[in-house]
Amino acid sequence: MEIISIEKKTFEELVLRLGQFVKRMDSINRQLGGKILYRESNIERVLQYCYRSKS
Repeated sequence: MEIISIEKKTFEELVLRLGQFVKRMDSINRQLGGKILYRESNIERVLQYCYRSKS
């Protein structure tokens, strides 16, 4: 097992951005009547984009 240590501020920013992402996906899901499927590759791409935009 690996242990990864990050700063509290960085972790809180990650939690905030993931929360915003979930809200956006929920909003889109409601607009389309719950007919959205999430592809793993798309989620990974969005998360990478969010991470890069912070840097």
